[in-house]
Amino acid sequence: MIILYKLLFCCFESVWRKSFGDDGFNLPIYKYRICQHLLNIAVIIAFLFYVREFSILESVYIALVIQLIYYSKSFYVAFDLGRAYPPTEQMLKDYKTFFNCVVEYIVPKEMWYKFGYDYIWLSIRYSYPLLLLIPLYNLGIVVLGCLVAFIYALGWSLNEKGKIKMGGIGFSEYIFGFVTGLFLAFC
Repeated sequence: MIILYKLLFCCFESVWRKSFGDDGFNLPIYKYRICQHLLNIAVIIAFLFYVREFSILESVYIALVIQLIYYSKSFYVAFDLGRAYPPTEQMLKDYKTFFNCVVEYIVPKEMWYKFGYDYIWLSIRYSYPLLLLIPLYNLGIVVLGCLVAFIYALGWSLNEKGKIKMGGIGFSEYIFGFVTGLFLAFC
């Protein structure tokens, strides 16, 4: 029965992530971001407390890290993985984060804001919040952050080859949510 709950949680995260990336499926109250945040925080807390048997404080902590840092920080400048090259002035400002210097150190200047740069940027962007969860999970949780860039690259590639009909972003968001659910449920 526990496995079923875990898989249902993964499916919920998948659909929730897609709705968070969109406008809340055009549902009147759910289109507001605060409602989307509160719903996912409540579901994560309930799942972690009742199914994973974390304490209530641990469950709240994990839910807040996942929702407010992992999911909510902007990533739009890099999720196209170099397809919006050259970047606009606003995008250049938005690329500048505390970890940007690491990416610029690794990637040669002539490759900045292209596929490799965006891939590394996304990987770091989604991995650093998960460092906060290592004491409650293990180092494996950080692998989740590294998978995000791969998931978006896969979605864009399948879309460009005409293999999916919903578009690369929509496909990626479903997979992204499901994989996040898998890590929270089984890691």
